[in-house]
Amino acid sequence: MNDDTEDIMSEQTDRLTPPKQTLEDPNVADRRLSEEQMRGMKSEPDPPEPGKKGKLPDPVEVGEAG
Repeated sequence: MNDDTEDIMSEQTDRLTPPKQTLEDPNVADRRLSEEQMRGMKSEPDPPEPGKKGKLPDPVEVGEAG
């Protein structure tokens, strides 16, 4: 490396840490689920029970064969 590159790399920037996001943030709606998305999540299957063991289905039978 030459001296110019080393000076640039060691230079401090004046960037501050971004502010914490609050409920008053104008973009907060972009990070929340809509009512339709919430309803759609309710039709998700329940997670498997812990410790429940069983034979997995054949991928060909369920259309997942690659």
